[in-house]
Amino acid sequence: MPGQLKFQGAGVLRLMDHALAATTHKGDYVTAYGRFGERWLKSEVTKEEYEAWYKTLPAGMQLVKDEGAYLMSNGLPGLPVGSNAVYAERLSNQDFQNNFDATYDRLREICGGDDFVETLPMSAFQTLLDRRTEADKLTVVIALTEKNVSVSIRETIQVVLKPPRRKAATNKAR
Repeated sequence: MPGQLKFQGAGVLRLMDHALAATTHKGDYVTAYGRFGERWLKSEVTKEEYEAWYKTLPAGMQLVKDEGAYLMSNGLPGLPVGSNAVYAERLSNQDFQNNFDATYDRLREICGGDDFVETLPMSAFQTLLDRRTEADKLTVVIALTEKNVSVSIRETIQVVLKPPRRKAATNKAR
């Protein structure tokens, strides 16, 4: 399962700004179960309990794996569909439509077979906030292993390869 997911920095920053501006935040499955236990599994938690709990949660970024791998803001209300997620390179819904088998295999290799939502603390993305004006030149890299998730922010380097120069032909008479 070890692998890396890469996200465009400016898109992630937009989601971070949304989460930080929100006054309530949604939790993920693990934190919901940790808060409500068996009542959550049995759908016995009331809307009022959820709303009170959401007010206690910090801003974060949610790493989601289902039909693709993407980041979302955990801020409420959520962003409109279409602007609410930043997909990992080569793991978007469009990639699935274009080449389902290869994309599915790549996603499974990096993230494992189960779908998940994992809330990552905003502190993991602090470098992106600190370098806000350079966000379009930065890549968020999330490394996954069976036991750990780590976040790093890297410079996006664009390499343009030029074809090799050919030697000029010579017309020397022999």
